[in-house]
Amino acid sequence: MIRLTLRTLLAYLDDTLPPDEARALGEKLAVSPQAQELADRLKKVMRKRSVSTPPSGPDGSPSDANIVAAYLSDALPPEVVAEFEKAATESDAHLAELAACHQILTLVLSQQVKVPPTAYRRMYGLVKGPESIPTRKPNLALPVGGLPGDPGADADDADAPYLLGLPAYERSKPGAARLLPLAVAGLCALGFAAAAYMLWPSETKPTENIAATPSTPAPTSSLPPNKPEPTPATKPSEPEKPAPMEPVKPMPEPVKPAEPMPMPKPPAPAPAEEPAVNVTQPPKGSRDIVARCDTPDNRVLVLKPAGTDDMTRLMKGSELRSGDKLLCLPGYTGTLKFYSGAVVDLFANVTPDLQLFPFQETALTAHDPYPGTSTDLTLHTGRLYLSSVKAEGDVVRVRFRDEVWDVAIPDAKAEVMVEVQHQLGRGAKPEPRMTKAILAVVKGSAKVTTTSREVLAVPQGQMVQYESKTGKTTGPKKPDESFGKNFEYISRTLPAPEAKAGALCLDVLEKFAARTKGNTTIEGALVELRSEVKEPTAAYMAGARWSVLCAGALGEIPELADCLNDGRRGDLNAAAVFTVRNLLATYPELEEPFLKLAESKLRLGKKAQAGFLHSVHGMTQAELDDPVAVDAMIEQLEATEVAQRGAALYVLLSEIDPKAVGKPGLMLPLNESAEARTAAVKAWKKHLVELKKGK
Repeated sequence: MIRLTLRTLLAYLDDTLPPDEARALGEKLAVSPQAQELADRLKKVMRKRSVSTPPSGPDGSPSDANIVAAYLSDALPPEVVAEFEKAATESDAHLAELAACHQILTLVLSQQVKVPPTAYRRMYGLVKGPESIPTRKPNLALPVGGLPGDPGADADDADAPYLLGLPAYERSKPGAARLLPLAVAGLCALGFAAAAYMLWPSETKPTENIAATPSTPAPTSSLPPNKPEPTPATKPSEPEKPAPMEPVKPMPEPVKPAEPMPMPKPPAPAPAEEPAVNVTQPPKGSRDIVARCDTPDNRVLVLKPAGTDDMTRLMKGSELRSGDKLLCLPGYTGTLKFYSGAVVDLFANVTPDLQLFPFQETALTAHDPYPGTSTDLTLHTGRLYLSSVKAEGDVVRVRFRDEVWDVAIPDAKAEVMVEVQHQLGRGAKPEPRMTKAILAVVKGSAKVTTTSREVLAVPQGQMVQYESKTGKTTGPKKPDESFGKNFEYISRTLPAPEAKAGALCLDVLEKFAARTKGNTTIEGALVELRSEVKEPTAAYMAGARWSVLCAGALGEIPELADCLNDGRRGDLNAAAVFTVRNLLATYPELEEPFLKLAESKLRLGKKAQAGFLHSVHGMTQAELDDPVAVDAMIEQLEATEVAQRGAALYVLLSEIDPKAVGKPGLMLPLNESAEARTAAVKAWKKHLVELKKGK
C-alpha cells in the first residue's frame, strides 16, 4: 500500500503515479486535512513570485542539490528522510524549490526537450579549450529554424519555435521552403512564355496578289555563279508558273504550365467522443467556491467545512466550497446552484414512520470538476434532483461508494433523480453492507455513463438501478409496482401515511428552522428538542424522535449513546437503534469509534458488544427461521445494560412480530427490575409458540 508522504504527494500532484496508486493516494488525501493543507500550500508556493532563493546550508540541508536529488529518487536513508521533510516543509523557499525540481524532472523524463542550435553554440562557446567545439552540431536537438550549424542562417531563426508565431518565425523557415512559392510562380511564367512564342506567326515576305503576279522560281543550273544563263532566241516565251506556296507548319501544342508542388494536408481532427468515466480520478483536493445556496430560510441545510468539526447553517446566498460536506436534515429540502450551470435539489425524508423512503438525510460533498464534466459531487446518502439552466445542458459526475456515474443532462428542460441507499449486512456474522443506487428521468431524457464505461440512454419515466451485491447496473426499464402507481416513488410530494403525525413533524421543522436562524447552534437546538418535560405531549415526542435522527445524520455518536442508555424513554431508544443502523450503513468507518464509545459509555463488555451489534445489524432470514437463534435474541431482554435490552426489543418488534407493538407483557419498560425482565422473556417465548400454532 502506498504511503502518503511529501514525495508521493509531489508525484500525485505531477500525475506520475500509476492509476491504482493514484486512486489509493487520492482516497487518503480526501480524508486527511493535513495532507490537503500541504497540497494547497505546494500549489501556492509554486505560483508565489515573492519566494526568494533558498539559503545555502551545510551538506544534508534541503538546499544541497545532491540531497534533493537523492530524496526525489528515493535514495535517502529512512533516518534522514524525516529530518529532510521537516526542514523542507518549514520553509516556503525550500518547499518551492523541491516542488519545482520534481516538476522539472517530470517534464524532462516525459518529453524530449527542444534546445535551439544557437543555444548549443552559445553554451559551448563559453568554454575555451579542446573540450569545447563551438561548431559542433547538436545531437539531441530537433532541427528547427534552418539546418543546425548553418553559418548563413539568421542567428534568431533557430529559436523560431519559441517565438510563438511572431514574424521572425516566418523568416526563419528553411531556404527551400521560403523559395518554394517563387519557384512555382517562375515555372508558371516560363510555361506561358513558351506557349506564346510557339503560337506567334513565323516571319514571311509580303505578297499582295499571288495569282495576278506570279513569280517564276529560278531553275537549278550547273553554271558557275554570277554568269547569266543564255536564252535560246528561237524558243517562244511561255507563261510563268505560279510559285508553289510554302507548306504551313503545324501549330505546336501549347506547353502546359508546371503544376505547383502539392502541399502536405493537415491531419484530420479526431472525431469528438463522449466523455468517458475515469474511475482512477479521485476527487480533487482544492478549496474553490463551486456553488451558491438558493434555499429558503424556513429550510435547514447544515454545512460541515472540510477538516473541521464545526456545524453551521448554510443560509440563502451563502457559497459552498469544494471539499465541504453539506447535509439536508430529515424532512427538509434545499437547492444549490452551481456556477457551472447545474442545479442540484436536495430531498430528505421526514421520519421512517411517516414516509416509506429507506433513507432519512441527504448528504453530499462537492468537488472541483475534471475536464469533460461541469459538476462533480459525492452523494453519501439520500436523493438529488439534477437539472441545468443552460440550453446545451450539463454533465454532472456523481460518486457513491466505489462507483462513478457521469450523468449527461441534454438541455434545460430535463430533470434527473439520483438516489443512494445503504443497508447493513445482517446476522451474527454480518454479511457485507449493501448499496443500491437509482437513476430515474423525471422530465425529458438523459444519458448515464457508468463506471464500466457503459453508456445508457434513459427516456422519461424509466430508470437504471445499481446493486453492490451484483456490481451491475441494469436498465433502462420501466419501474415495477414496488415503486408505486405511475412511478410516484420519484415524486417530491408523496403524501405521508399518517396525516396527523405528518402535521406534527412539519410543525417541528418550522420551529427548528426559526430557532437556528438566530444565535442558537445546531447542536443546542437538537438538545432542546430532547429535553425532558413533566408531561410529554405528542408534539414533544415527535420533535424528540426527529432530533435523534438528526444526531445520527450529523454523526453525533455521544448523543446517540445517551439515547441508547436512557431506560425511561423507549421511543428515543428505538429511534436511536434505527439511527445507528443508518449511520453505520452509510459510514462503516464509524463502527470502530462507536464500539470504543460503547465500551466506555454504554458499559458493554466484549460478549455484550457482540449481542448488541447482532441486534443493530438485524437477523438474517435463516436466523429468523431458527428457533434457537430467536430464543437467543429474546434472552437478551434479561441483559444488564439498557442499550443491549433496547436493541434486542427493537429487533423483536420490527423483525420477528411487528404486530406485537402495544400488547401487554411484551412491551418491556427498559428500566424495569430483573424480575420484570425475566417475566418479559417468558411472555415472548410463549407468544411465539402461540404465533406458530396460529399459522
